[in-house]
Amino acid sequence: MPLPFKRLLVAVDFSDTAATALTVARAIHARGASTQLTILHALESLDDAPTDAGYEKIVESYGERAAAEAEERLEALAGALDGSTRRIQTRVGRGQPAEVIVAQADGVSADLVIVGTHGHRGVRRLLFGSVAGEVLRSCRRPVLTVPIAYANRLVEDPVDAASAIEVTRILVPTDFSDDARAGLRMGLELAVGFGAELHLLHVVDSRSGDALEPLLGDRQENVRNLLGHAQTKGKAVLAREVAALGPGADDVSTHEHVRLGTPSHEIEELVRGGDVDLVVMGSRGRTGVGDFLLGSTAERVSRACPVPVLTVRA
Repeated sequence: MPLPFKRLLVAVDFSDTAATALTVARAIHARGASTQLTILHALESLDDAPTDAGYEKIVESYGERAAAEAEERLEALAGALDGSTRRIQTRVGRGQPAEVIVAQADGVSADLVIVGTHGHRGVRRLLFGSVAGEVLRSCRRPVLTVPIAYANRLVEDPVDAASAIEVTRILVPTDFSDDARAGLRMGLELAVGFGAELHLLHVVDSRSGDALEPLLGDRQENVRNLLGHAQTKGKAVLAREVAALGPGADDVSTHEHVRLGTPSHEIEELVRGGDVDLVVMGSRGRTGVGDFLLGSTAERVSRACPVPVLTVRA
């Protein structure tokens, strides 16, 4: 079935990371007969260049050559993807990459923005924060981050472009906020489109007051009650969204999971141990102190997960 996207924008810098993101974008594009794909390259502005007349001409000449080269490479990518430029357009923007991506996404009214991530931890995570993280934080549109590690899961020699990715299990973390419900609705639509299972996960944050309260009494019994309540709530939320989505949603195989721990860690553990192919989650959650925001969790998950992560805002 077709996926719920009509206008895709994928950002490329001609790296291996971008190539993986582009393959995913092409697979999604191929599933929609009327889906438009925009391939964008951002030329970073030379703000620190000298401003005297001689240097200005050099910088201007360099910028023109770089733009022409980027346009040529983008056209080659578009032709290789489609055999023609049908339903594919290319754009070169100038400025800070994240700002260019967000602005161009607004310009083409993209309903999905796709960016590659390096997926490193520790100090090297700054590679993520420089572009993908900024896009994730500032873009109001759904953002799909694709880690370089996902290249190992692409289908070898697919029969067609749409078959390059396999999505059989979708994980949707929830904190029952409005943004999380938006992520669940999107996850259900994608489960219908891909014919995939949907796994709903709620993590009772072990750092929050809700989780600390059971420690005051019979810990084991109270924790069981707390997790049982969350599971019941998850079932009810899932049933409501399935009914609201209508045709096709009833056929989706759904599963609920409740865990006690740190949200980003529990999500990553379930992804790595459960053959999850895609994570769909809200990009902001309940208001509170930094680490407890689902938005903060979404960024951590996007940075660390070995599979694509789609973040959605209500």
